[in-house]
Amino acid sequence: MFVLAGLGQKPEDIPIGTIKYIKKAGYVFLEYYTNVPNIRIERFLSKFRKDIKIVFRDFVETKLEKFLLEHKKDLVVLLVFGSPLFATTHTSLLSFCKEHKIKVRVIGASSVYDYLAKTGLFIYKFGKTASISFHKSKVPYDILKYNYMIGAHTLFLLDIDPENRRYMTVNEALIRLLELEEEEKADIININSRVLICEKLGSENEKIYYVSIKKALDMVFNYPACIIFPVELNEIEKETLRYMSYYYEDEE
Repeated sequence: MFVLAGLGQKPEDIPIGTIKYIKKAGYVFLEYYTNVPNIRIERFLSKFRKDIKIVFRDFVETKLEKFLLEHKKDLVVLLVFGSPLFATTHTSLLSFCKEHKIKVRVIGASSVYDYLAKTGLFIYKFGKTASISFHKSKVPYDILKYNYMIGAHTLFLLDIDPENRRYMTVNEALIRLLELEEEEKADIININSRVLICEKLGSENEKIYYVSIKKALDMVFNYPACIIFPVELNEIEKETLRYMSYYYEDEE
């Protein structure tokens, strides 16, 4: 049996069912592929198992399927920070198991999506989500342009390098978007555009900033972080965002 289990944003988010399977599994893998390690969660997990094996992208994408075929009779658990179904790699694993008649169980957990409403922005006003990656691509800009066209907020997730425990910085991401604006010249963002920077969203130390890009480029943020480009805010969104923000830059 294969159990794909989420760990949420903090130890308090970990489902009881996940802990149950960790205790009785034959093999437990902790993935460092789709997120940078959370030390608090790691320490919490060590209370239940000392033999949890850390795995990276190569194992998850090229070796796990073979391992599951060789251990059909064993209980194999893959632990994922945040939501277990956030990445397409994980949904592909479910398809593989169904194809090869391997019993599957998915245990959900919270992700950044579950906490977006804390910004005050209406969830139904969000459009497509985009990732800003270390390799250059105009896709994030195209998605931002499309969302603006339909009047939708845009959530940007920042790339990670789990093996080197490195996040793309907010500054790197904003500069990338400004460079794409200069290349594409669609006139959708500029140095004075207001954005939301959400750091450690869902944790005890979360902070929400509402700032111009110009101001944000002079600031240092903690990670993990995400960026939201809002479209025009209604009065309820404005009031709630002002109340929930750790830092709120007034419009000029």
